[in-house]
Amino acid sequence: MIAEFSAALSSVKVLGEILKAAKDLKNSTELTAAVAEVYDRLHEAIVKSISSLEKVNSLNTRISDLEKEITDLKDWNNEAKRYALTEICPGVVNFTIKKGHENGEPFHRLCANCFSKKQKGYLQQVDFNGHGTHYKCGSCDKGVLDYSHTKEYPSPPRSSGGYF
Repeated sequence: MIAEFSAALSSVKVLGEILKAAKDLKNSTELTAAVAEVYDRLHEAIVKSISSLEKVNSLNTRISDLEKEITDLKDWNNEAKRYALTEICPGVVNFTIKKGHENGEPFHRLCANCFSKKQKGYLQQVDFNGHGTHYKCGSCDKGVLDYSHTKEYPSPPRSSGGYF
């Protein structure tokens, strides 16, 4: 980008020299050639300036995008500090709001899958029966089974770890 500005500046300097030399020209052919050269140099300078401006605009857009990304990450990190990884029952994890960090919200559970993607997916109870309490994430649709209140604590299936 600095090279483009330098080239544009040198083109303008050359224009000045051509114009000074044009004063001493004796015939119209030499004058016409000098004016044509001036136009060519001006065109080069304008093209290089436009190219530089496009690069500056592109860099400004990239900077804005990165600033937004940083802000989003800071916001997520602040939000994530409000939660702790807990077990619903042995082998089945979720994120729950820490005591004192509720900000007026009721107790709630967040999906560990969504949380790892920096998203809040709320686990909603969808069923309660003899096999346990079934929760489903409102964002990713994953299900979780809390079997801790059943008479026997079965081991969570190895393949799904309590998720269905």
